[in-house]
Amino acid sequence: MAAESCSPSSFLLSVRRSFSDEPVRKNRVLIIRHMNKRIVSPPEELLSRRAIAARWQCSVETIKRTEKAGLLRALRFNSRLLRYKLADVIAYENAAAGQKE
Repeated sequence: MAAESCSPSSFLLSVRRSFSDEPVRKNRVLIIRHMNKRIVSPPEELLSRRAIAARWQCSVETIKRTEKAGLLRALRFNSRLLRYKLADVIAYENAAAGQKE
């Protein structure tokens, strides 16, 4: 009977991964495993203030003022980290251009 050549640390990692309840990201889709259920969320494009400012060729302060005026909604992850949905940014751009969504 031949023993498999598997180091203890790699075996523990494989066991830990298979029984973990932590979210796993595959192909830019979040998969959450909990009690043999899989919840799959579609990937969503999120932009920072700096990315939107570069897209609109304006300052970051302009993006802050747009948010403060209630024209653009931010997703706040904590007190310092926030992102904007690309769909919301495009909707605002279309509204500013006078187009329908």
